[in-house]
Amino acid sequence: MMIPRLNYLTICLEKIKAFFDEYVPADLAESPEAFSDMWMEFDRQPLKWDQPIGVQFDAHVGLGNDR
Repeated sequence: MMIPRLNYLTICLEKIKAFFDEYVPADLAESPEAFSDMWMEFDRQPLKWDQPIGVQFDAHVGLGNDR
């Protein structure tokens, strides 16, 4: 999924949800709680909603090629 680095996860939440909807049972994907039950994580660490995606990527992955 190509998302600009300056965007926040909350701005892209609808696209992210739509991307993963095919892997979730239909009754859960369409429930009113679908967004409130979502979370994002990287290496079992929750991602922050108040930081741009690019900042989080750099903090978790960095600029090196050691991953």
